[in-house]
Amino acid sequence: MREIAPGVFIETDYSLVTVGAISTTNGWVCIDTPPYPRDARKWKADLQSLDKMPIRYVINTDHHRDRILGNVWFEAPVVAHEASADVMFNLKNAFLTQSAEELNINDADLGESSMLRIVPPQISYSHSLVLYCGERVITLNHRPGATAGSTWVTLPDEKVIFVGDTIVTTQHPYMTDGVSRSWLVNLSMLREDRYTGWTVVPGRGNVVSPEETAPLSEYLRQTRKQVAGLVRADRARSDVSVLIPDCLSSFEYESEQREDIQRRIKAMLEAIYEELRANPEEEAE
Repeated sequence: MREIAPGVFIETDYSLVTVGAISTTNGWVCIDTPPYPRDARKWKADLQSLDKMPIRYVINTDHHRDRILGNVWFEAPVVAHEASADVMFNLKNAFLTQSAEELNINDADLGESSMLRIVPPQISYSHSLVLYCGERVITLNHRPGATAGSTWVTLPDEKVIFVGDTIVTTQHPYMTDGVSRSWLVNLSMLREDRYTGWTVVPGRGNVVSPEETAPLSEYLRQTRKQVAGLVRADRARSDVSVLIPDCLSSFEYESEQREDIQRRIKAMLEAIYEELRANPEEEAE
């Protein structure tokens, strides 16, 4: 656990996701939750060891499985953008079954994974939402990108911002239903003077500076151009697979992850294809 501002903590050692927590005089506000039961239990216990106040809210920065499965262990109202809420309310039993199977890496997890259930948001918003919790002012803003319902969680007084999967710097980005043009706009905004000196917490990995988002912007820009070429040529959606080799070389990955990374890239390419197909007048700048 690392304190990145007074009373603002992150944990980067859990599998798959970076989580955060904000201490307030009314209790804890958590940003995303660890997907593995053992990690979720430990994170909650670690927070309680610092301050025994209850968990007041859990904010999900998007609906990706890695950051919503742990909601069940925190017993607090969940807050998310309405687009993410729609997805979470419509998840089927097959989602939980598959998730449990993938979490079952040992017998201990096997038992607890069987207790998994989706805890969808009790609170949602459309454009922005301000949470006043104790002495804290916590602002949620809709910033579509990696998903259509991506949320940025801002602590203006502390100059800290949690951006979820809007930023990845050490791995291929996750995108299945995102809006790549808006993603580029929001990344560019993050590099404006207003965020100079801010601490930026991505959804995976360690904190970054706004300037470190430039390589991701270039990756998205080039990928959009390549997909736009296929759309202009009236190629089929399945033809995006020809772009996978070029994308693979953009971020490092372990050899055993190759198949998973290829599936991740294909999902991203297909999402961009559908986006550009639906908006043929949109330039892939």
